[in-house]
Amino acid sequence: MGRFLRQRLIRAVLILLVGSFFVYGMIRILPGDPTIVKLGTSATEEARAALLDQWNLSGNVFEGYVNWFRDAITGDLGNALASNIPVTTILSNALVPSLQLMLYAQILAIVGAFLVGMAQAYFRGSWFDRAMNGWTSLLISTPQFVLGLWLAIYVALQFDFLGLKPTGYTSFSEDVFEHFKLILLPALTLAAAPFATYTRLLRTDMIATLQEDYILMARSKGLSPSFILVRHGLKPSLFSLITSAGLNIGALIGGAVAVEQTFAIPGLGRTIVGGVLAREYFIVQGGFLIVVLFFVLSNLLVELLYGVLDPRVRLARSLS
Repeated sequence: MGRFLRQRLIRAVLILLVGSFFVYGMIRILPGDPTIVKLGTSATEEARAALLDQWNLSGNVFEGYVNWFRDAITGDLGNALASNIPVTTILSNALVPSLQLMLYAQILAIVGAFLVGMAQAYFRGSWFDRAMNGWTSLLISTPQFVLGLWLAIYVALQFDFLGLKPTGYTSFSEDVFEHFKLILLPALTLAAAPFATYTRLLRTDMIATLQEDYILMARSKGLSPSFILVRHGLKPSLFSLITSAGLNIGALIGGAVAVEQTFAIPGLGRTIVGGVLAREYFIVQGGFLIVVLFFVLSNLLVELLYGVLDPRVRLARSLS
């Protein structure tokens, strides 16, 4: 286990370094001059050069990256150009709503996939199975902003279902009930496509698993179908779902942009979009660095879960 974990950590660090280098380089190649946003067009060349040097954007790109990354790992991502507020403060405030939204969406998608996917595998070929296949196809093909608008207009406004509200955000610590009234519809919107994907993957894998010889042996022993489904069929069928859930972190961040805009949630995606429109280079840079970090951590978690679920995977990868 020690060698397996060490190899995964080394790989994660290398991916983080490569990804962060591209994030840093993005600012170097973007059109425009960030010093204009800060100093205006009348600033002297000496003032521009001093500011670029302070921002680690002058000189050799590799040397600039090393200085920038050293500051970044200590939490210094620079200041916003217009307000001079630390970017770390801006992104940390925006990160909380996004993390909550993505967490709720993942929980809804995974729990729903477990319930529906297992039921579809159990009732394979039934009217329920066919109906859910059609429903998941519809969810996958529906754009998130369309689903979000539909839920906001019909569920929240027209029918006033459970007092759910169409826009806004309240933190969990301020008012728990208000928090869930505001974030449930965005979470459902963001969870729709992952739920459909996870359900299809789990259904397919469980159908294949239930045809294995050891399942037939379990049936021959007189074990109940539900016990066989949960005890012997579920665990070997989770690999595709775990992979998809881990890799889906990036899709959740991308989808959160549209969902946060639709429901007026002040999250990371909306902050990045606002930074792009306002030419706030360091907000955009810091935001994308967080996205890269999420990708790295989610992939590391997936590989570690592989090793927990199946020791053969851990052994094979440790020897490779």
